[in-house]
Amino acid sequence: MKLFFYMAAALLTFAVIPFLAKRGGRLGKRRAYLMIFCSALFFSSVFAGAGDFFAKFGGPGGLYAAEITPDVPSLTIPLYGAGEITLEARNRGSVIWDSAAESEPVFLGWHLLNEKGGMVRFDNPRVSLPNHVSPGDSVSVAVRISPAPDGIPAGRFIIEFDLVCENVAWFADRGSATCRVPVEIVP
Repeated sequence: MKLFFYMAAALLTFAVIPFLAKRGGRLGKRRAYLMIFCSALFFSSVFAGAGDFFAKFGGPGGLYAAEITPDVPSLTIPLYGAGEITLEARNRGSVIWDSAAESEPVFLGWHLLNEKGGMVRFDNPRVSLPNHVSPGDSVSVAVRISPAPDGIPAGRFIIEFDLVCENVAWFADRGSATCRVPVEIVP
């Protein structure tokens, strides 16, 4: 279907527009040549790989889409201890996730929010995925949270889990859903 669209657009660009330009006089020719130039730019970008532009910046189902599910609904962690949560991350996008990739590796990360959902600390330790994850597949990732070493005080918070493609974007910035888990840090 996509190929049909491109062929129809090419026919319009290289056959119909020049025909109309001959009938439109001098101004018509300039418009036709401008349209041909713009169409050529479009086609060259599509065949050069820039056609993924719309998927990259689209909503769920684009390149960066995930479904993250926790194994527990909430956490209680001692201030000077550690807590662990296991998350299942399903690849709902169209690219392979790989933490070992040299270019644009994907990691599981988390943000610390207050009880009302306001940002307390954006950047926290990232966790490598145990293996690459193809579109449609899922992976279980264990995340260890140590409040005192990570600089988290006692209190009630929300941990928001998200995936990040380094040097590109957090998946949530591309329309993917995050996973929020309430956590209580006890003294």
